[in-house]
Amino acid sequence: MENASAGVLYPFCAEASASKEGVVLTVLLALLFAFCAVCDLRTGRIPNRLLFSGLAAVFLIGIPLQAADGVSACLLAILGIVRALGFLLLFLPSFRLRLLGAGDLKLGALIFLALGISRGLAVIFCGLLPAAAYSLWLLRRQHFSRISLEQTAIPLAPWIAAGFALAGILENTGILQEVI
Repeated sequence: MENASAGVLYPFCAEASASKEGVVLTVLLALLFAFCAVCDLRTGRIPNRLLFSGLAAVFLIGIPLQAADGVSACLLAILGIVRALGFLLLFLPSFRLRLLGAGDLKLGALIFLALGISRGLAVIFCGLLPAAAYSLWLLRRQHFSRISLEQTAIPLAPWIAAGFALAGILENTGILQEVI
């Protein structure tokens, strides 16, 4: 029973990861995404100090937590960095085409670093799907007129924060395991 309640608080947990540190990391990531969402809504930017705080939390809490399973923390850190760099390289054209902002790109890399590829993709997909629907609704409302990207740019951090919560719910209900 205690393990089940920890799983609800820590949405991305393996059996051994539903610990206090796992809950702390999940709460820190949720708070980070919430702060990023508020900043993105207010200013249209995600401050680097928030992203660096998340990076510090992953390296100080997340990687040692995963290393407790017998894998070297150094190896996990290197693999996480490779995943984050892979995400950056994959989505760099979107940044160059001004489809994503630099903060959105860095937030996605942080997600891949913290959660891995499959869970990172789940969070991003769960966030981008409703963001795409909202974008289509905006375009429909404006009758698909020719408008600039600056006029139609939407902040992605709130959608990513919602995607983190939705992916956690879907994983706890078992739906995400069936899809992935």
